[in-house]
Amino acid sequence: MYDFFTIYEDKSFKGKQFTASLGGTPSELIQSLKSTQVHDNMSSVKWSLSGSRKVVFYEDTDGNGRQYVISGVGSDSDTHDNNFKDCASAWRLLENNSFPLSFFNVPTSAQVLKFSHNGVSMPSGGHMQGIAQLDSRTLVISGSSDSKAYFFIVEWPVVIRPAEVGQVIKVVHINDHFPGMRHNHASGIQLLGNILAVGAEQGGDPNKSTVVFFDLTNRSNPVPVGTPIFRQHETAGAVGIIQLSNYVLLAVGGWDSNVIDFYCSNTPYINSGNFRFDLLKTWRKSQMSATGWIDGNFGAYQGLNLFRQSNGKLYMVGFNRNSSGQDWADLYSVDLNLSAAYMLKKVDKKHVYCQDGASFRYGGGGIFSSGSSDLTLYAVEADLHTQSTINRFT
Repeated sequence: MYDFFTIYEDKSFKGKQFTASLGGTPSELIQSLKSTQVHDNMSSVKWSLSGSRKVVFYEDTDGNGRQYVISGVGSDSDTHDNNFKDCASAWRLLENNSFPLSFFNVPTSAQVLKFSHNGVSMPSGGHMQGIAQLDSRTLVISGSSDSKAYFFIVEWPVVIRPAEVGQVIKVVHINDHFPGMRHNHASGIQLLGNILAVGAEQGGDPNKSTVVFFDLTNRSNPVPVGTPIFRQHETAGAVGIIQLSNYVLLAVGGWDSNVIDFYCSNTPYINSGNFRFDLLKTWRKSQMSATGWIDGNFGAYQGLNLFRQSNGKLYMVGFNRNSSGQDWADLYSVDLNLSAAYMLKKVDKKHVYCQDGASFRYGGGGIFSSGSSDLTLYAVEADLHTQSTINRFT
């Protein structure tokens, strides 16, 4: 039996109706109901969806407002009982094992994690910035200070969990590994296996920014690998990295990620340590096309992460706190075959509720397991305390 849903104008499956057969429906993109007889008029619904497929109905065509989600096989004779009275303006299909489905499934409420730097000398001034998960018991956090860009490694006794307090086990001053570097602000970060990609900026360095790479295989002695990217034209406030079939892709966001440079590596694998990156193309907010976007908003992203689903399709998540103090993770599909203006398409967004001072204001990060389709997002607070706060959405 084919997958479908049928919307009815009236309760108990009566009145005008609209049926969507989902066999060839483009996934992830919002489909408007404006041209149907049930636009803003949904009172009951029947459906049959295979596997873990979901259909999301939206109150507004830009994905705002209330949502109504269906999965499996079922029916609802009165959607009013679920606070979804006559307000379906659009819908979207989320495919089995897709990254957009994993993104949609991330909860909006946070688990609160704590870590301590007891007994470890930390740089003074500045703030924490990016965050990335190295393994089930280890996180990496970047930061700025009065004099140096840095990152540090936090380890939990058994596994990352709220019941225990993580401990800083290593601080790496990036400048110490690159003679002459005067940057004092590290960027949003991402890990590719044990390889950390991190940008450094500000601090009076002759380069506007520098992107460097560290091998964290030995947590007690991370070492720089590869060739740094010296950037004269833009800052490097956010860095994302992902393995593709023929090369490694790197995304480097400038100020608020209004300009994003995409680089490709000279080798398919960078765990050998002998690699460099060359500029592939540059996306600019000032020249973007928002055609097909869920909305026209591009946030001031302090963190950018790249992800790849099992069929090779590429996505980017941007982390930001808006002017109203709301924390948002925004999902973009990335098509490197399109011209720069069209290569990003905003396909979803998630308003999360951070706690205890953590936020996406200074960046966020995520980790995705394509095998299990599990996506976890992180946020960190700005300042170091006796016990500092991390939020986890999983």
